[in-house]
Amino acid sequence: MQFERRGAFLGLIVDEILQRTEITMLQTLKSMIGDSGIGLGFEYTTHRSILQSISSYWCLQLNGTAHNSKTAIKISLNGLVVRHVRTIADLTSLAVGEYGLPTISSFPFGGAFVRLEDGRLVVIQATISDKHKADVTKRNKIASSANVKKDKMVLLVILPVDKIPWFSYNDTVNDMPQYISTCVPQATDAAIIKLRTKKRSIGLI
Repeated sequence: MQFERRGAFLGLIVDEILQRTEITMLQTLKSMIGDSGIGLGFEYTTHRSILQSISSYWCLQLNGTAHNSKTAIKISLNGLVVRHVRTIADLTSLAVGEYGLPTISSFPFGGAFVRLEDGRLVVIQATISDKHKADVTKRNKIASSANVKKDKMVLLVILPVDKIPWFSYNDTVNDMPQYISTCVPQATDAAIIKLRTKKRSIGLI
């Protein structure tokens, strides 16, 4: 029982360290390479974090702003395999368990696409801004190619921790469920063991 309490306590400490480290690193990088550079870096980090995920993501639903978000859900993004997409038509063959990752930076509407087992299509966007206006001009074509109805599309915006309280609701897609989350690694049992044994050469997770 004492070991379990210590494990839970260390888990909280590790999680807090990771969150504070992420905020400090982002602030430092912004001063060095500007918002555009840090934005590209954060997008890369988001994709890598999701593809290495071993658990579901807790997400807050936006209702105007994050301040009045009351609904939290879990979206399973673990165990995904990359499937590169170059055109919207490539989304036709996107299967459950695949991570549709565009190979071009100008891909419309989403930075990645995930088809869930319940038939929903999760459109993932990563940003360091307080708001994000999606390019909706190709939304209908994306829904058609992915063979989903528009009401089965979900927007998931991944943010740095310090942006979570301030992120604004995207009114350009107000008929679409919108959620926010962050890609901070979670303090797992494996992370706690590595910290205890000082085996940190391969990272925390």
